[in-house]
Amino acid sequence: MAASAVGATQVIAIDIVADKLKLAELLGATTVIDAAVVDAPAAIAEATGGRGVDCAVESAGRRVTMEAALKSIRVGGICVLAGNLEAGEKIEIDPFDLIRGKRLVGTWGGESVPDRDIPRFVDMYRQGLLKLGDLITHEFPLSRVNDAIATVASGQAGRVMLRMTEE
Repeated sequence: MAASAVGATQVIAIDIVADKLKLAELLGATTVIDAAVVDAPAAIAEATGGRGVDCAVESAGRRVTMEAALKSIRVGGICVLAGNLEAGEKIEIDPFDLIRGKRLVGTWGGESVPDRDIPRFVDMYRQGLLKLGDLITHEFPLSRVNDAIATVASGQAGRVMLRMTEE
């Protein structure tokens, strides 16, 4: 959604859950790839004419997706690891990718600066550029917090909202 809002012309979303891919299209993805069905780096190469993407953001926190994200960027591109592996788990990289100019960075919390970023996001929301309500796929009253947690853990949710009321 944010990539589309700031003018990215090609936004590729990858997931293994069909409903999440539909949500990604609703939020601005121009290409969706079902990684349960196809090899994601190969599909990205095809979608970009063999060039690779300028930027890949990995947020699943899985070794295989981190390695695929690095493989999917173009020479000179950047791969951002936002997901978290289990403590002690490692990824494999080809050092030649780094020598050729691919960049690999990690992030904690998206490097946000709340005083700068929150007003910007509010402004983008007011302009209709960020459709935050569309991210919410499930709502639960606070009394069903365990159901909400189970829904998130299932991998089927976009974002889950808890309400203070029972209605």
